[in-house]
Amino acid sequence: MDNLVSKINFFSNNALFEEIKDSNSGAILKKVTDNNQTYFLKIVFKENVDVVKIKKIIEIYEKYNINTIKLLDYGYIDNQVYLIYNFIDGKALNTVYDQYSPNDYYHMGFNIGDGYRKINSTLEFNNYFINDYNINDLVNYYIKSFQQLYNGKLSYIKDIISEEKMNDIIKRMKSLISSFDNEKKVYIHADMHPKNIMIDCNHNLYVIDIESFCIDYFIMNVRWSIAAAFKNKENNEFFKGFVNGYYNNNIPLNFNKQLILILIFNFMEHTIEFSKTKDKDFIVNYVSRINKIFNSIDLFQDDNILEKTTIFDS
Repeated sequence: MDNLVSKINFFSNNALFEEIKDSNSGAILKKVTDNNQTYFLKIVFKENVDVVKIKKIIEIYEKYNINTIKLLDYGYIDNQVYLIYNFIDGKALNTVYDQYSPNDYYHMGFNIGDGYRKINSTLEFNNYFINDYNINDLVNYYIKSFQQLYNGKLSYIKDIISEEKMNDIIKRMKSLISSFDNEKKVYIHADMHPKNIMIDCNHNLYVIDIESFCIDYFIMNVRWSIAAAFKNKENNEFFKGFVNGYYNNNIPLNFNKQLILILIFNFMEHTIEFSKTKDKDFIVNYVSRINKIFNSIDLFQDDNILEKTTIFDS
């Protein structure tokens, strides 16, 4: 790692590097202090990043006055890419629960959602950003992959979610695919989560982890993060605010259906990934937590499950 960093000419020999341990992607993250300036350094494999796309994303955010990081320099070393951004002197929203109320989180989420509403109200559709796939094929692929594990390697999770319950959930999931029939794809962040929004000492919000920005179904903003909406009241209010901000307080019924589908999809997708790297105790704990979420909502009604949950009742 030190040899790799030494090849980056942007920094002086006196630069100080501090590791940032907050990445699930395998990227190397560093806070760099050099000549009284602070930078954010990200190093990823070439195949995992598109620098041209990042530049276009930043331009879009700037056009719509959405605060984000600025790309100052980049380069290629062997099979990796280094990206040097300005360092945002603030904290991620998932680290300041003790400083802001649930109502604050709602309004912060609303402001972010409203920003994406404005982007999609006027920004021309650009095929460069589109995620092109068939939602029916995608969902059924993951159902099949999950069922193979559920009836095989991970059959022990049947003690947590019974076969009867799982079959009902899968049947419900398949019935919800039709909610996408007339759905248009729009510009999305693709990993909306309080951890990807930073706030500075002046309460300004910044959108980070921007590389996944694309054109996809709006619900895919929470494909990876929806379970976090049931972690605590602050997260829940943030996600509710984000959705209401985007839909201008007029959430369509189909979104409620898609929200249920994506929660189940999220569970299956994560379980499949965890089966490759995690041990039995981890998976049992994970499935138990998700089952607690399932039990706190009604998967078989078309209500907004962010609103209709008992998980915070205690």
